[in-house]
Amino acid sequence: MAIRDSCAAVEDRLRQAQTLLRPNTLDQCVHALGQVVEILEEIAAGSAGDWDPELHLAFHRIRASAQSLQVQVEHGSRLVRGWMQLRFGAGYTRRGQVQLDEFEAGRNFEA
Repeated sequence: MAIRDSCAAVEDRLRQAQTLLRPNTLDQCVHALGQVVEILEEIAAGSAGDWDPELHLAFHRIRASAQSLQVQVEHGSRLVRGWMQLRFGAGYTRRGQVQLDEFEAGRNFEA
């Protein structure tokens, strides 16, 4: 795969991952991100001397897409942690960490 095509594929997979980052499609997201890593490994194995200025622009777009994805993941993580704190919060530890009522949380998550 040519480097330009590889960069385009990475950008496409990152967009796909952003679209798929929902609970019911998380497995597809993990698969798309695995493909991103594989393609980036192929690019890294090549020679940087083959790169032209357009590829640097592609790398900047890839980095921006990855940062956007990071924001989505962090938002989702904060959402879940906040929900757990509201639902199962039992105060705070001496270090200021949220303390969860593990008995209540375990009971509510049992099938």
